[in-house]
Amino acid sequence: MKQLIKRSIKYASIILLICFLMTALFYYQFNSKERSLPIVWINTSFIVTILFFCYALIAFVVQRGLFNGIRYSSKQVKATLSKTHKVLLMDENNLSNEDDFKDFMKEKYLYTKPYFKSTYPLLISSTILFIAFSIVSFNM
Repeated sequence: MKQLIKRSIKYASIILLICFLMTALFYYQFNSKERSLPIVWINTSFIVTILFFCYALIAFVVQRGLFNGIRYSSKQVKATLSKTHKVLLMDENNLSNEDDFKDFMKEKYLYTKPYFKSTYPLLISSTILFIAFSIVSFNM
């Protein structure tokens, strides 16, 4: 839990640093005299946090296995329709009967371990920053 909090703070600080850099770029690049620096910073930060939030959500969906079910079902259909594919898979993985084959398919394609270490901290930090910048932008 402590490591999750440390990573979340690390990612939040990185996102805020990117927000400051992007704000400086946009403010001085477009030389907006009609907009003040805090408004440009809030707008830029809102957009940057939305991008990180979307990336974190996509990584979360991929990690939790939405597409694993699709992969499993397509491999199962291919093995059902093509006997040679099924026999080839059984020979490659030293499987002797139908039950072993089904268990192998479930373990390989359906039940996979999470492999993104940064998903939860990035999701937590980007969600907190997204909500904070949303509240600030509506109050201005």
